Amino acid sequence: MKNRIRGLLLGAALVFSAMLPIFSTVAAAENDEAKPRIWIQVSPVSNQLTLDEGQKYDGKLKVTNVGADTFDFRVYTNDYFVTDLDYEPIYEGSESTRNQIVDWTSFDQTEYKNLEPGASIEVPYHIAVPDSAPGGSQYAVLFAEVVGEEQQQLTGTAIQTVNRVGSLLFAKIRGETQETGELASIDQNWLFFAPPVTAQSVVKNTGNVDFAVHHTVTIKPPLGDKEIYKNTVDKLILPETSRKLEQKWEEAPFVGLFRVENQVKFLDQTHSDFSYVLIAPLWLLITAAVILLLIIVIAVRMIVVGVRNRRLRKAKSAA
Repeated sequence: MKNRIRGLLLGAALVFSAMLPIFSTVAAAENDEAKPRIWIQVSPVSNQLTLDEGQKYDGKLKVTNVGADTFDFRVYTNDYFVTDLDYEPIYEGSESTRNQIVDWTSFDQTEYKNLEPGASIEVPYHIAVPDSAPGGSQYAVLFAEVVGEEQQQLTGTAIQTVNRVGSLLFAKIRGETQETGELASIDQNWLFFAPPVTAQSVVKNTGNVDFAVHHTVTIKPPLGDKEIYKNTVDKLILPETSRKLEQKWEEAPFVGLFRVENQVKFLDQTHSDFSYVLIAPLWLLITAAVILLLIIVIAVRMIVVGVRNRRLRKAKSAA
């Protein structure tokens, strides 16, 4: 009996061992199906350089296939700049003088074939700064783009293709540089009908190199120094641009009165402002206004009636 049980267990183990490669193949296939068919990545996502006039710089861009299919790709350099206060990026047709580095950048090879899933390749690139290069910041984006695929966006599990990604290039050319900026505005609304509470500021770069801005928003009760919420974000301000800094207190209650402190730090400057902010739904404000109006009407009527009664009493007394 024991030998029979032992034989059954051994047979089951042999069958399971034989099935393992099949299970592994099925799991791998399911994992590949979950991936986008085409998905390309690059690193680093950005590179900050300090260069001299006449200097030559050699760099590498790592391109990786993280999708399910083999693909060909090409590399090229485009403008990078921003537009409006929200800093919407511009990759083509920028009129800024801060994109000259695009013409200074070259690749040993611009087209690559058959990058297999999971594989990576390092793409060399070179920057030759002219002797007459202007001092200050220069910007570009190094793109890696799959050849022959229609571009789509990476949105959840329904994606099919992510075929172009870029690595931002931030270069500071030594020479005549000017690092200056100013606060254009620091605003705070005093009334919000519903969360979130929003604090905004605008900083203008008046120089020719970028600089960092530290934007801090602190929420306190109307009386006291206890911090209910505090958050700091760091943003880069490019030359010859103004940027809106905006933070939102998403967890704010639907009704309340708070002190909102807005602080902006950049270069050697610190700017602060505060405001008392009321959060209340519109229906509540309308109800409160109606009640207040009724109280005023009743009070006025009481005063009028009181004055009339006093006059009547005086008239009777005089008679």
